[in-house]
Amino acid sequence: MHPPPPSRRQVLGITKATDILDHIRSLPQPAQDEAQMAIRAIESAAMVQQEAQPGLHELISYLERRGVRMGLCTRNF
Repeated sequence: MHPPPPSRRQVLGITKATDILDHIRSLPQPAQDEAQMAIRAIESAAMVQQEAQPGLHELISYLERRGVRMGLCTRNF
């Protein structure tokens, strides 16, 4: 088994008290671009390993059968 990848905050060297996007925006160039690329790499790797929360498929099916329009909001890239 592989160790878990570092968290976004670990890579950026910030605590939970600091907003990730605000921190990245506060960085000078080229550090801002480097931080953004690091976060994208972490999120891309995580996307491959994601699993739906229990009950999500049933919920989506229920909403689709009733014609409910849905959207997804995220701060990920």
